[in-house]
Amino acid sequence: MEQAESSYWQKTKHFFAVLVPIFIAQTAIVSVGFFDSVMAGHVSEQDLAGVAVGVNIFMPFYIACLATISGLTPRIAQLYGGQQHAEIRAVVQQGFYAEQGGNTATLRLQHAAVGAAQQAATRVVPDVEALLQQLSFVQRHHVHIAGGKEH
Repeated sequence: MEQAESSYWQKTKHFFAVLVPIFIAQTAIVSVGFFDSVMAGHVSEQDLAGVAVGVNIFMPFYIACLATISGLTPRIAQLYGGQQHAEIRAVVQQGFYAEQGGNTATLRLQHAAVGAAQQAATRVVPDVEALLQQLSFVQRHHVHIAGGKEH
């Protein structure tokens, strides 16, 4: 009975030894977007919108990079457990090269996406500003529009 309790507590310790770093990493990943949004929201609405777009462009690529690295962990653990220490280096190097290639592609895609978003914003912002001015005029002058005609 005592051995079963000892085994249970050992498994619990191992579980939390794995859980805590993963929990901290996942919380940190989510917190980046949250705190960026909170800080940008205190500056201006435009900055908040820019940060929201940036985070939504950045996070999928960031998560893909993390997935690549996370995928290496079981392979490295398998090699370590099998006492194949010499092969660990090759797996880590291949993962590093794959990650660098992914980072380069990510940066290029992000640059292209940000450029496209900036171009779209320069086309859309004047239209939105004009629409807001029209709505402001309608509200100020109590103009009722039905079926596209003023009454």
